[in-house]
Amino acid sequence: MLRPLVSALLAAGVAAMFVRPADAGMHATKEFEAGDTRPKTIAFLPPHATLVKRKVIKAEEQIEEGAELSKFLAASVKNEFAKQGYQVRMLTPEEVNAIVDESHRLGLKVACHTYGGEGMKSCINAGVDAPNHLLELDDDDVKVMLAKKLPFVPTVDDLVALEQPDLRETGGRNSRLKLLEQAVKRATAAGIPIVFGSGATSVAIPHGKQAGQFGYYAKWGLTPAQSLQTAYLAAARMLNYDWEKHIGTIEKGKFADIIAVSGNPIADLGLMRNVKFVMKGGVVSKNELAP
Repeated sequence: MLRPLVSALLAAGVAAMFVRPADAGMHATKEFEAGDTRPKTIAFLPPHATLVKRKVIKAEEQIEEGAELSKFLAASVKNEFAKQGYQVRMLTPEEVNAIVDESHRLGLKVACHTYGGEGMKSCINAGVDAPNHLLELDDDDVKVMLAKKLPFVPTVDDLVALEQPDLRETGGRNSRLKLLEQAVKRATAAGIPIVFGSGATSVAIPHGKQAGQFGYYAKWGLTPAQSLQTAYLAAARMLNYDWEKHIGTIEKGKFADIIAVSGNPIADLGLMRNVKFVMKGGVVSKNELAP
């Protein structure tokens, strides 16, 4: 039943859907300035067909935001970490395939939120363009990702915030951050592209404060240059079709989106925490560099 519904929603002009548990409510991000044509995220929808119908009006209200990406929740985030891991799925493999197939058919890339278990494997096997988190990534999953040429979108700051609670729950044995470290190391060693994920999940972890993640990537197997590149061309390729032709590198014909720091960030990734110069679309919006 989900495939015809997804098809109908997208064909009707719903530019982005976020499938999420019914009690999660609506969430919309409006971080982008008016008139910006870059991809945006807009709305969450629950997984069950009857509930999706009830959210259609909410999604339609967000269409004008210009979203160009579908995202869904494939596995529960409410189950207790210490006891259950991340095995509780929210969608069947068939439902995941339906979302991915219909989104791709209508020209949208797809992201999924999943930490592990069957939900994670369903996302990878379906060819989700932006698989997020993947804390239980194993060697078999890596092989599928390589075959499908999928990137990996880890988020760090949210898991840093959960580190102490996780360690308390597991008696110091494990944490989501430790699982992510192993997943990133495994993916990096295999040559899977790493794409910078924000991890901005609350007021305590706001957008724009994630520069410390570069340092984690460097400790987990990427070179400093590769760590920085996670936020540029790799991210542009993932966002949507052909976006690497417009953003991600400094080249003629692309958006003049440039930032600068006061030293060499490859020698000191910590400099990325204090951006001194910002140009967006050729317009300087911040300049604190010494003349």
